[in-house]
Amino acid sequence: MITQIALTIKEEKPSNEGGTQEKAGRTRQELEETLTRLGVKDLSTAQEAHQAYSEQVNKIKALEADLAEILEGQTFEELQAIDQQVPAPPRRASAAAALELGELRQKIAEADRKISAQREQLAAWQEAFQSLDDLLEKLGEVHAEVKKAEAELETLQPLPPEVSDVEAFISEFEAQEELLAQKDKEWQDLLVERAELQGRAPGSSVEDISVQLREAERVFEETRQTGEALVQIQEAFAAVKAEMDGQTLTPWFADLRQYVAALTAGRYVNLNLSEREPGEAVRHDGLQLPSLLLSAGAKVSFGLAVRLSMAAHFLRNLKGFLVLDDPLVDLDDAGRQQAAVRVIEDFAKEKQVIVLTCKEAHADLLAGHRINLHR
Repeated sequence: MITQIALTIKEEKPSNEGGTQEKAGRTRQELEETLTRLGVKDLSTAQEAHQAYSEQVNKIKALEADLAEILEGQTFEELQAIDQQVPAPPRRASAAAALELGELRQKIAEADRKISAQREQLAAWQEAFQSLDDLLEKLGEVHAEVKKAEAELETLQPLPPEVSDVEAFISEFEAQEELLAQKDKEWQDLLVERAELQGRAPGSSVEDISVQLREAERVFEETRQTGEALVQIQEAFAAVKAEMDGQTLTPWFADLRQYVAALTAGRYVNLNLSEREPGEAVRHDGLQLPSLLLSAGAKVSFGLAVRLSMAAHFLRNLKGFLVLDDPLVDLDDAGRQQAAVRVIEDFAKEKQVIVLTCKEAHADLLAGHRINLHR
């Protein structure tokens, strides 16, 4: 009986160096396991066994053909009847015959055991592989696949010198791939969430709102700094007032009223700087307005009035000078700027005034002796 054996091997294409090494190792291991199940040590031995098996099958077929030719259609029972008619050969000694018979029976039993074991092995191979020819063909394909994988390994870039454990490197690479996929999913989720939030946002874009926010923060910071400066002036004024006699500041209050009226074109006539009601501006009609209700330009004008009146008061009868840093930069209209220029020019008639400014237009308005400084 000729047993047909087949082997099915899944082919995979290597994707990268680590994957190719791993697949080549699995293919080589699969080849070794298949050869072990066949009871051979390598592919060439399996091919030799197949050749020997084929030769024995051919011999058996030839012997069966010779037997059929010798019998010429006779059956086994007819041969037995003829055997009974043939005289028996001379008897040998019973002891020698018994010994020979025992040896023959032992050889027959051993041959039967081998045949039974081989039949079981062939049956198992037939069930697993279906065809011996296919098995040998697949073994050849696996061997070629191993050679191909080894050739591809030779062409791949070597691993970095700091990588000593290939399996650990591959595991870490796969872990990083999973982490990257997770981060990419989180990024996509955030993009979706952003789109949903933008859909519920007001008509202005995020960029427009960001610009408005920065502008509001800038205005807030300028207002905060201005407020802190006014608080410092108020605290300094309170300290000076506490040290001096109340009647001594009467000339300064008069100067302050004059500067307030001059800088606001008569709209305001005084500043209430008492501790009970600090920072209130007195309008020409007697109405007192808290500093929170004043415009930014009015607050700047009042600040300049305080500085000029204090300078006039403390420099009276002294040879001093006044330094002003960009006094016009925060005045919000041309009228306030012109009023400030006139007041500063009048002050400069009595005391020297040094004005620092970065704006050419303001320097032109102030006139006077001009010194240009460049980086």
